[in-house]
Formats: sequence, C-alpha cells, structure tokens
Amino acid sequence: MAEESYVFHSNFNSLYVGEKKEDEELSNFNAKLGKLLNRMYSMTDLDEMKEIESAIKEIRDFEKKYDAIQSSDSYIDVYQKPSDYAKKLLRECKLGSIEFTDTPGVSGKVAATKIAKSDIYMFVLRPDNGDEADTLLKVVDVIKADVATSKVLYVYKIEGIYSSKEEYNEAREEVKSDISAFTSLFEDLRGSIISTDLALLNPEEHCIAFPSMNKEKSSFQEDEFMCDFLGAIIEAFKENDTTEQDKKFVEIVNSQGGEAKKLINQIIDEIPAHSVEKTKEYPPENIIEEKHDRVKTKDNYRIDGDLSYAYRRESELLHAYFSSFKVENYSFEWQQYIIKYIYNKLTYSTRTDRGLGKGGHPFEERPAKTMLVEESLLADKILDSIANTEPYCRNVPYRKVFIDNNISSSSWNYVGCTNDEEAELKLRLIKECLINKKVYSRAELVLCRYIGGLRLVAEYKILELLGEKETQIIAELKELKF
Repeated sequence: MAEESYVFHSNFNSLYVGEKKEDEELSNFNAKLGKLLNRMYSMTDLDEMKEIESAIKEIRDFEKKYDAIQSSDSYIDVYQKPSDYAKKLLRECKLGSIEFTDTPGVSGKVAATKIAKSDIYMFVLRPDNGDEADTLLKVVDVIKADVATSKVLYVYKIEGIYSSKEEYNEAREEVKSDISAFTSLFEDLRGSIISTDLALLNPEEHCIAFPSMNKEKSSFQEDEFMCDFLGAIIEAFKENDTTEQDKKFVEIVNSQGGEAKKLINQIIDEIPAHSVEKTKEYPPENIIEEKHDRVKTKDNYRIDGDLSYAYRRESELLHAYFSSFKVENYSFEWQQYIIKYIYNKLTYSTRTDRGLGKGGHPFEERPAKTMLVEESLLADKILDSIANTEPYCRNVPYRKVFIDNNISSSSWNYVGCTNDEEAELKLRLIKECLINKKVYSRAELVLCRYIGGLRLVAEYKILELLGEKETQIIAELKELKF
C-alpha cells in the first residue's frame, strides 16, 4: 500500500445496478463509477480526484431523480504515513492502524452525522460561534445512543501563547470552566439512570485545550496539546477490564439476595423485541444465492452496510429501553448500579466485533467484520464443521463452510479458525436461540444472528455470575425476545 494515497468507496452500484434497466444514462454511469471504485490513487493524482468529485455529484443527481429512500454511502479513505506522534500512539495501543472519520462540525447549522460505532468521539468547539451551542445539543441528542460505551473528548479552542507548564495548566483550568457552560445544555437529556455517568453529557470532565499551532515547527503548547490528546486516545483503546465491576455486581447479588436476582431477571426478560415490517420472509438460504465475498470491498459493502444498520438498531433499542429506568423509581444505589451494569455489559458486547475467524491479510480490516458476520449467519454449519476436530485442525473445515455457501475470497490462505471459547459460545447461542427467528430482509438477518449473538453472550455471562448452570441459562435465553 502506498504511504500517501487515497481510495474512493461507494455502495451506489449495489443499490441501483439493475434497478432501472431502461435508464441508459444510469447504466453508463454504473460502468464509469465501477472503474473509479476501490482503486489506490496517489495523493498527486489530482485529475482522478476531480473525476471522483464529479462522480459524487452525479450520484446525488441520480438519487434526487429517483427520489431515493436510502441514500448511498460514498466516501474517500486517505492513507498517510504516521507521524512520530502517531507511531507512539500505534505502539502504545498495539494497533496496526488508526482510522479518523471527519464529519461536518458543530460550528454552524449542520445535521448530525451518524456513525455506527467508534472507539472515541471528538468534538472540536470554539467560544466565538453563536450557533455552536444549539447545534451541539442537536448533534448530541442524535448520537447519544451510539456513544453509550464509547469514550468522548471535547477539544476546546484557546488563543494566546503559553510558554510554561504553569501557564498551560491555567489554560487547562480555564477550558474546564468555559466548557462547563455547555453542560447545562444537556439537562433535559439526563432524566434516566444510565445518563448520569455518560461521558457525552459531562464535557468539563472530558475536555482538553486546543491552542494555536506553529506552522514551521513544533512549539511548547503544541507538545502539551499532543500529550493530552494522546493520553485521551490511548485511554479509549485500553482493553475493557470489567473485573472490578463484575466483583461489585456479585457482591450486590450476594448481599441483596433474591431481590437483586429478581430485578436482574426482570430487566433482561423485558427488553423489547426489535420491530420488523412483516413483508415477504427472507430465507437465510438467500445468502448462498447472493454470492457474497468475505472482504467488504469485494462484497461491494453489502454486509458492511447491513451491519451499520444493525449496530444502529440495537443501540437505539437498548438506549430507549434503559432510558425508561428513572431514579425516582429505583432510588437505592444497588438498584442503579445493576441497571447501569447490565446496560454497559449489553452495549459493550454488541459493539465489540469478535468471532472464531481471523483474517491475516496485511491490507484487510481488523477484525474482519464482514467475515465475522457471515460466520454468524452460518453458525450451525460452522459448528458442525469443526465438531470433534483438534484446535489446530480447524482452518480447512472452517473455510470450507464459506466456500460451500458461495462466499468467495482471493485470500483464503490468510484465514484461520481460532480456539476461542467465547466466540464458540456465541455460535452455539445463535444455533440454540436465534436460528429459527423469522426475518424479512438481509439486514434483519444480520441484526438477529450477529448482533443478537453478541447480546446473548453478554446475557449469558450476567446469568452465569448469578451462579446459574449452562442448561438453565440457555433455557432462559431461548425464551427472550429479540
């Protein structure tokens, strides 16, 4: 991969190709767009960039022409050589790469850009924009469900020159004071138990100063900013260690006894089912007929788009449900802890991609989300294929299930099947509890089997902490709505 390059992606063709066969203009554009997609361009390829910009304009024109219900997702990935700061970040977080998604800011009247999930959300604010507070409130209200278990960082612009630690520390305190004015914006969003600890609604606790930068060379205040910035990013990528929370949860259960267990079971049992529009049923076998690929780019982002939809549906459902738990109805501290604990467990699990399969190709996404979704869609077949095999003999039968179900890849030799107990538990729970659920679209199938499987793992772990045995837990999980 070139060090300084860009790639244009769009799922426009997957949404429109073949839809309007009589439209020759659209057909010709599909062909032209296909030649631009998923190619590596050098940063000096300005003519290609102009052609891509023109193609994006044509995409919007076609969507307007056909009054598109679903807008296509078109964007440009830019690949850059890491700076010294970025190298440090990658080393400390043990990452191969880090992805920044730039969206329209809050400095002006813009609509919130919904991102399915991110490890950390950053808001860059400045004190001299009259529309900023109102826009920030609208953005926060839209994304609050998606940010539930993510880190948040408010980056606040400051002016002036700071040349000592003392001066910069004063600036840090001033930023906390100034940004606290934004906290009052979120009063109406704090009505539930789960919102009390939400980082998104407490900007003064999650903010750093953003000073002016020197064009020519790094300055003292830039070094201080990067120190704060890297610290926040590194914190976001830390492994989620819930040992202490789990321990406190068990202590509460032991001290409160049946009353705590009753509340826990009630919370889990009453999570509502996802609403579905019961049109023509979507048979899971359609996956075979649709001929998917295990890599999102070669799959034309079909599964990847369904997954973004599924993340959003699940986060919105869980947020809406758990927001109904109010302090006035659950006034004891132990009750509030249980509610927040279960919410955090479920949301974190459903937003943490994992499975048996590991893709090792140097250029592919890590984790290989499209493959992990497909693995869950084929859960019963995967389990049958690896049954009674030694852990080191799983790779070939694992890959064969994909190949036998028309899932292609030019890099199967890079794919392995791990001996991960939790990942295998996910597949078993899908087979036991979700395999017979009716769905009415491929996106709903992804929601049910992949996101549903991830949620079931969290629910299994919670019930396991109550001391329940596996057969009892699975029997209870079978009765849950999804």
